[in-house]
Amino acid sequence: MDQYYWEEDLVEALAALEHERWSGWEQYRERVQSAEKEMRWKRLRETPYAELTNEEQESDRVEARKTIELLRDMRIVP
Repeated sequence: MDQYYWEEDLVEALAALEHERWSGWEQYRERVQSAEKEMRWKRLRETPYAELTNEEQESDRVEARKTIELLRDMRIVP
C-alpha cells in the first residue's frame, strides 16, 4: 500500500479515536461539573505527567492502551 494512503488511514483512525475520547469526556464533564471538579481538572492540566499520582497516570495509561489496541487492529504493531 502506498505510504501516503496508509498514513491517511492511520490519521483518520486516530482522529476517530480522539473524537470518541473527547466526546466521552465532554459527556462526563457535563454530568459532574462543579467548581471543585474544575479546580481539580485545572491542577491536572498544569501538572506534568511525571508528577501525577500513580492513579492519575493510570487514567492516561488507559487511553494510551486504546491507541495501542487501534494500532494492533490496523496491524501496525504486533
